[in-house]
Amino acid sequence: VQCPAWTVESPPYSLGILAAVLRASGHETKCFDLNVAVFNYCKSKKTSTAGGITFESWSMDQRGNIWYEKDPIDAFVKTHHEFIESLVNEVCAFEPQIVGFSTQSTSKFFSLALAVRFKEKRAAIPVIFGGPLVFKNCYGSDILRDIDFLDAVSFSEADLTLPGFLSAFERNGF
Repeated sequence: VQCPAWTVESPPYSLGILAAVLRASGHETKCFDLNVAVFNYCKSKKTSTAGGITFESWSMDQRGNIWYEKDPIDAFVKTHHEFIESLVNEVCAFEPQIVGFSTQSTSKFFSLALAVRFKEKRAAIPVIFGGPLVFKNCYGSDILRDIDFLDAVSFSEADLTLPGFLSAFERNGF
C-alpha cells in the first residue's frame, strides 16, 4: 500500500519491484496506490478539503509540507470517512494474509490512519511497515513500541528481506 503523499508526476517504483520479486518467489500480490486515489479524489473537489488538503498539497513547494503534520491528516480522514472506508474496503476485498505499507516521512500519518482502520476490520491480519521511514537509522523498531497495531517492520530493502519473511510466515504463522 502506498499512501499519500508522493509526487504524482513520478510515482515510486518500489511497489512494482517488490511485487515482481514476491511473485517470482511464489507469492500472490496486489499493489494499492492510494496516493493517486486520494489525489484524484481531492482534485475532484472544488474547494479545500478538511485540514486544508487540496490536490495542490502534492506540490513540491511549501504546500506539500502539510503531510508532515498529524492534525490535517486526521481532519481529512475524519471528514472524508466514507471515502477512506472505501479505500480500506478495497484492500480488505483482496483478502490478504499480510498487508504491507511503503512508508516515507510524507506518508507516515496517512499510512498510520489507514493501517489502524484496516486492523479494526481485520485484526488477525499482520500489518508491516517498510520503506525509508522505518529503516534502522530512522524510526526503525521504535515504531513497534510506539504504535500497538503494527506487527512488524522491514529495516532494509524489502525486495531482499520480505520473500524470506513471507516464507517463514507461511511455515510458522505470525
